[in-house]
Amino acid sequence: SEIKSTSKNGTVYLEDVKRALEERKVGAEDHTDGLLKPSREWLTVAHNLEAAHFSFRKPEDWVLWVRETGVRVVPIAGGGPESVDLSFILDFKKEFGFWFEAIYGIKFRPWMPVAYAVTKTLAKDLFRYMNGYWYVADRKNPDKDMVVLYPHVNLGFSYDRSILPSIDTSKGEIGNQRLRILTLHESETFSVADFCMHVDNLLGRAEIDTKENRGKLKNLSMKDVRDHTFIFNNIGGAGDSHGTSLLTPGVSGIFNFGRMRHDGTVIIEMFFDHRLIDGGPKGKFIDTVIAESKNAVAELQEKIKRELRDKLAK
Repeated sequence: SEIKSTSKNGTVYLEDVKRALEERKVGAEDHTDGLLKPSREWLTVAHNLEAAHFSFRKPEDWVLWVRETGVRVVPIAGGGPESVDLSFILDFKKEFGFWFEAIYGIKFRPWMPVAYAVTKTLAKDLFRYMNGYWYVADRKNPDKDMVVLYPHVNLGFSYDRSILPSIDTSKGEIGNQRLRILTLHESETFSVADFCMHVDNLLGRAEIDTKENRGKLKNLSMKDVRDHTFIFNNIGGAGDSHGTSLLTPGVSGIFNFGRMRHDGTVIIEMFFDHRLIDGGPKGKFIDTVIAESKNAVAELQEKIKRELRDKLAK
């Protein structure tokens, strides 16, 4: 779990969850580029979407209810699924996969250039608002809602090893390793090759903790599993082509990468907080990710060719 227990037996209690959520709230003065005030149109659309979630026929009735109860919800939208042609990645693996592994000492994973492309796309001015979240400053006053922007892309990677729970009826407890979000901080600062190596290192340390440390954080630090600003979810690793995903606190989007077929086609999906992101920009985001994926593969290809030329010259 990303939530650290304060109990001796490692059980996570309600107070631990509350503390973790409070720590997740970031202010403009430390971890963000600042708070942005949404326009009246943005607030109206966002609040209408929340009202629709609770089936209020009149938005003003929802406002009165919120002011009384303080109950807010994240209206999640998106999905798809959308089938895209990523055969150029398989072409690269066939021609340069051996040399990639020989030069960098890591396995080439077809989803890595796409994850890198997600990072590069989020760092663009056009899409940087997606690397942020809708901030409810006062649960009983929707007009005080703000938008938070993060200064860096801390890309999170869903890490699920399908570990069944451990049940102790004598103690009345249930536990074991759950889904984790491994986080590569400031991922937009890396070249595609460095990005791949850092992600491989992150996954390697997570595997050791799973296999040798019963899931306890020893090779991984707390920093490695927190403060992600956007999530890349390789559901294809579990053999799934597509699926539905939820958002964690403090993020507005999750990018699902399905199982790649033999012809290089993949189903990709994006789920998002509809208060901040609309379907049209989501489509442009995905198109840009595909274009950046091609750039990433081309960059790797040229780098490998250059490395091989240098070795032959010696």
